[in-house]
Amino acid sequence: MNMQTTNASIKEFGAQVKKEWSKLTDDDLGYLEANRDEFFARVEKKQGIAREQAEKRLKELKKAA
Repeated sequence: MNMQTTNASIKEFGAQVKKEWSKLTDDDLGYLEANRDEFFARVEKKQGIAREQAEKRLKELKKAA
């Protein structure tokens, strides 16, 4: 897999995450890889979803990607 394909896949996955949790911003998505604790804290705060539920859903989204 080349870098261009990888970047496209990351963008595509980010779009799926934003579709699932529409209140998240691009800045919030930046924490997905950089700081998972902060990412899930933002999901919890903005979407009102418990971290455990968010982690489970994120795994489902990754599996489907």
